[in-house]
Amino acid sequence: MIATPARPAFRLARVARAASITLGACLLVSLGCSSASDAPAGAAGSGGSGATGGGDTGGSGDTGGSSATGGGGTGGDSTGGSGATAGSSGTGGSSTGGTGGEGDAAAPQAFESYTYTGVGRTLTWLLRRPADESGPPKPLYLALHGCYETADEFAAIAHLADLSDAHDAYVVVPEQDTAANPLRCWNWFDPASQQRTGGEAEILAGIAQQAMTMGSVNAHAVHVFGLSAGAAMAVVLAATWPDLFASAGSVSGCPYRGTPCLQTPSSASIAELAQDVTQAMGSHARLVPLIVFQGDADSTVPPQNAQLLVDQWLAAADLIDDGASNGSVGASPSSTSSGTSPGGRDYDIATYAGPGGKSLVERWLIHGGGHAWPGGAANHAYSDPAGPDATEAIASFLDAHEQP
Repeated sequence: MIATPARPAFRLARVARAASITLGACLLVSLGCSSASDAPAGAAGSGGSGATGGGDTGGSGDTGGSSATGGGGTGGDSTGGSGATAGSSGTGGSSTGGTGGEGDAAAPQAFESYTYTGVGRTLTWLLRRPADESGPPKPLYLALHGCYETADEFAAIAHLADLSDAHDAYVVVPEQDTAANPLRCWNWFDPASQQRTGGEAEILAGIAQQAMTMGSVNAHAVHVFGLSAGAAMAVVLAATWPDLFASAGSVSGCPYRGTPCLQTPSSASIAELAQDVTQAMGSHARLVPLIVFQGDADSTVPPQNAQLLVDQWLAAADLIDDGASNGSVGASPSSTSSGTSPGGRDYDIATYAGPGGKSLVERWLIHGGGHAWPGGAANHAYSDPAGPDATEAIASFLDAHEQP
């Protein structure tokens, strides 16, 4: 992991914490780079990114999906966040996602490929449109892959084509470039990318804004979620762009500015972590609903990070709702439940209510789950087909939490 620069002088305790977790460039592997022993059964596909680091293996050798070609739509230019110029160019569709039809059944709709230029970089991103773009404006999900993964691989792992169909939604899948991170990790740990402007948060917000100009998108229903480094980046976006993203989802992720995260959870107090969120939100501060998935057998991201993220988010909400840390948003769950997935994984769900009693944070703890997408496609690294269907659970939560 990249060393975390010292905080401003008025937060000397945080400076000391940052200095204590300087790990050097050799740990740039960040998130998503679990050891082979942490990969779920059946995840030993060959191919993928081909990158290895620190003895870890990554990537999936199976992109799956149909052979249909995508619509050749092109998107108009848009301005992506705080003056960043966004350039768009459309290409043919990707073959990722969906399942092949039988007989004379119509081929599934494919992902389209575009580029976004802003903050001195150009990134490729995929777009899956709803089958029928007529009618009321549709939700949009920004889906962020983990380290070693490509946009195509994550779309296959998380069944994102099926998500688009089931929820009548636009799905946008950006792809990290190896020039910015050799292992394709989103740079969630880089202070420049933990801010609203000038880093990857602005770039990813710009991609979402660009996609919004290319279809009938409900601006109150733009959401973000991700896996591992993508989950940590989704949390960054929820903290820095709360006016754009209605709600967020994290699978095996980290608290906002919650380094080191990998080897051990952050040693910062909940109060400090909550203040990080409220300061990042600034004048855009509001309660951003969040759903968190975590496996209790994850050897890459210690499972304590999930509860730390939940506690951070609730404490920040307590500050935001009335300007005081007074328990107006409670730190204890309003309800709990448990279940077993069709694949045999037991899980516990804790729901935390916000003002008015509506759910604000939801945490799923999956017993025996590793560093992987629960309910994901078979024969992929970082996918746990035996787990509960995280894609559907996350989408249902996000759909229920539009911006006012």
